[in-house]
Amino acid sequence: MWRCNNSINELEFLAENISIEIIPNFKKDEINLLCGKYGPFKPNRPTKVPLWLALQYKKNKKCRIVPPGWLEFEILANKVEQEKLNENNLQELPYYFFEILLLLFNK
Repeated sequence: MWRCNNSINELEFLAENISIEIIPNFKKDEINLLCGKYGPFKPNRPTKVPLWLALQYKKNKKCRIVPPGWLEFEILANKVEQEKLNENNLQELPYYFFEILLLLFNK
C-alpha cells in the first residue's frame, strides 16, 4: 500500500517548482538561477517561471499570474460530470493539484 509521509509544507515546497505562466509588468533581461534560466521579462509578454518565482513577483506587484488551463470552470465541471457518470473511474488531475490551488488562492 502506497503511503505519503510528506507534510503539507513539504508538498507545497515541491509544488512550487511547477512551471506557470506570468504576465510581467517590468522589463528585465534573462535571469540565471541555480534551477534554470528565466526570461527575458517584457511588459505584457507571457513568460514561464517556477510557481515560487511567480508568487514572489506577484507579492511585489511585478506580475499577473495566468491561471493554468486546467483551472477553468468548464474543464473542472466536465471532470465532475465524468466522475458522476462513472463513479468507479476518477478523473486525472495535475500532480500537486491541491497544493497549487492553495498557493494560488492564498497568495
